[in-house]
Amino acid sequence: MRNKKLVAAFGLLLLIAIVAPVMAAPPGAQKVPITLKFIPVPSSAVTLERDVTPSGVTHSLLVGVYNLQLRIDGGPIITGVCTRTTNGTFNPYALVGIHQEEYVMTFTSMPGGTFEGEAGLKFYFTDSTRANWDMKTHGVFHGTGAFEGQMIIAGYDGPKGGTWSGYLLKP
Repeated sequence: MRNKKLVAAFGLLLLIAIVAPVMAAPPGAQKVPITLKFIPVPSSAVTLERDVTPSGVTHSLLVGVYNLQLRIDGGPIITGVCTRTTNGTFNPYALVGIHQEEYVMTFTSMPGGTFEGEAGLKFYFTDSTRANWDMKTHGVFHGTGAFEGQMIIAGYDGPKGGTWSGYLLKP
């Protein structure tokens, strides 16, 4: 029993050591509130691969393009485009899906760099028609080019199509 408690405590400390640096701003960095809105571009989603198990569980590899709206610290909307690659699994019995997604965000009104990173997403249908769902997501995006050294940490928890919120970390 003592060993189980020791292993659990060690696991918790390891988790904190891994997660805390991502959640906290680096020393001397500015932590500025942001919002992100992803608006699907019609007919841009492409299924690259889809496999269905005999039990009905689906695995898909998808690519989609989104118009993007970034608002930094309540300021004006900065527009852009996002390409998202999704590696996802959907369980039709539990009405739950899990996605690992890669994002490349380019801001047309602020040329010269991108934010690139990954987000984990869980969605669950709220009715049997599969027309409505809620989602939980969290992403970390690193700046390149003109945004080198900056990081966006954002997420969302609510009905599909909502606005993400989080922080821009600036050196």
